[in-house]
Amino acid sequence: MRCYAPGLSCEAILLYFFLSAVSDHYGLSFWGDVKTGGRLKLRTEDVARARDELVRRNLVAYMSPISQVLSLVALPPGGLA
Repeated sequence: MRCYAPGLSCEAILLYFFLSAVSDHYGLSFWGDVKTGGRLKLRTEDVARARDELVRRNLVAYMSPISQVLSLVALPPGGLA
């Protein structure tokens, strides 16, 4: 995650770690935006925006109402440059 974090917002990083913590052994989470936002002290819109950011970076897959944390791809030294 260290290589991905510099290009992500604080909300996206927070959501990524939250989803990682609450997901089952397949990476699946059934937490909705309202409940997730309440737990993270984020507005529902901010949760959706952070999730979209993670989806664009291929860190999370999303099909309402299910999120899936995806395996991290090993990056070459120097990160995403």
